[in-house]
Amino acid sequence: MDEQLAESQHLSNPEDILRVLQALLLNRSLLTVAQPGTQALASSMVVAIDDQTGYWLIDALSDETLQHQLRSGQTILIRAAYGGIQVSCEAKVQDQVEWDYLPAVKLTLPQKMLHRQRRAAFRADIAAADRPHIQLESNQRPEPLHGQVFDISADGVGVLFDKFIRPPIEPGELFSCAQLHPALPQQHWQLMAKHPQYDKMNDKYRCGFSLVDMNAADAKRISQWVLAEQRKQRMSRRR
Repeated sequence: MDEQLAESQHLSNPEDILRVLQALLLNRSLLTVAQPGTQALASSMVVAIDDQTGYWLIDALSDETLQHQLRSGQTILIRAAYGGIQVSCEAKVQDQVEWDYLPAVKLTLPQKMLHRQRRAAFRADIAAADRPHIQLESNQRPEPLHGQVFDISADGVGVLFDKFIRPPIEPGELFSCAQLHPALPQQHWQLMAKHPQYDKMNDKYRCGFSLVDMNAADAKRISQWVLAEQRKQRMSRRR
């Protein structure tokens, strides 16, 4: 079953938008932040909201280069999720400030916000013999990580590593990979770490990654891969 949109709302009432920001704050939701016209991405989270003025603060961006490029009046793109609901909006940078003795970014209240709820995506397990190799690169790490894709869905992949990763993968950490599957065209994909787990008994390290900024053609290729794995599962159950 492919992922489907159950409901989509365009919010413009400031009170509604503030309630969503409060939900992101309470859930400590990871934010994906981008600058219009660039492919660079960074992660952050909401750290404070001023209900009276409408200003809100996010933690300093995970990418130091993007953080240093922020200027007052600049528009940034923000995506996040909480409780199965996906949120996207634009916000203007007011200033770079300090919050609780740490650097933060002060933003104006978004004028509009896309608020949509998704049904769970079908996740297909990949047989051990068919698991493709994946190489993950990050400008925060001196060497790439190597693993195997053990499951795939329309919006993410599960990766198995043969040993404990040092330093440990952090939720929200961004990676790029050159290829997810031999049958897919060679190109760079953006992935965000979601659920890193270490199995001490088997000395295996697993992590779920969400696919970030997929264009329509790439999303179609991923969906075709998911359907192919789904067919394999059905055939194996019939034997």
